[in-house]
Amino acid sequence: PKINLLFYNAQGEKLIANQIVKELIKLKPDLIITIATPAAQVCANNISNIPIVFAAVSDPVQAGIVKKLEKPGANITGATDALPFFEQIKLIKIIIPTIKNIGVIINPAESNSVSALSELQQVCNDNNLNLFAETVNSSVEVNNIIERLTKKIDAYFMVLDNTVALAFPALLNICTKNKIPIFTADSTFIEEGALAGYSVDYNALSIETAKIAEQILFAGKKTSDIPVKSYGFNLYVNRKTADKLKIKIPDKLINANKTRIIL
Repeated sequence: PKINLLFYNAQGEKLIANQIVKELIKLKPDLIITIATPAAQVCANNISNIPIVFAAVSDPVQAGIVKKLEKPGANITGATDALPFFEQIKLIKIIIPTIKNIGVIINPAESNSVSALSELQQVCNDNNLNLFAETVNSSVEVNNIIERLTKKIDAYFMVLDNTVALAFPALLNICTKNKIPIFTADSTFIEEGALAGYSVDYNALSIETAKIAEQILFAGKKTSDIPVKSYGFNLYVNRKTADKLKIKIPDKLINANKTRIIL
């Protein structure tokens, strides 16, 4: 069957997202697909009569998008890229055994980031690590804050925060200059120069999102009855970054079945 696709980009701006939602309400499409938490929240809060499928939302329950992962309710469901923080911190300790201080920056206006920070703090506490957390309201603030933060930390952990993601080139440049490795749960940023991290396969996640949309459009399924999907994680390592920072990645990680080496 033929499908007409309309693409919209809110450019990380809530005002633009709200304008897009108003237009979607007028157009009355058969289905809306959103990417990341802010877009999913805006649609979920303002649209009740059009099926919505989200992709890459870290904590849809905490964000108030669905009631339960198993039975979302209402007119929205999707695929999550939730973070395994215990494994992420374990990974950092394996690669940098002497690690003591970890830095993180979030935008407190993003509910998924607040939830992530809380969990990350608990895991750091359990592992006797100091977490230096800073907040920003816009991506332009990241430069000054990360410059200051690098003086206190041994590694930086990048949570899935959309505001900080927009400033990744500057973040990477400053951390590299100060010999601070970046760990993250988004393989895209590892490809662009972060050191390592467990990440969902976003290509697979996209395919799963499309399958959910297909069930709604062509199989007559209701969003409220389709559980939120989640995926396993692979380990991604950027060998060029490791060489640049003179960090030796242990052989047991390199040779693991689910390790994806980025050359």
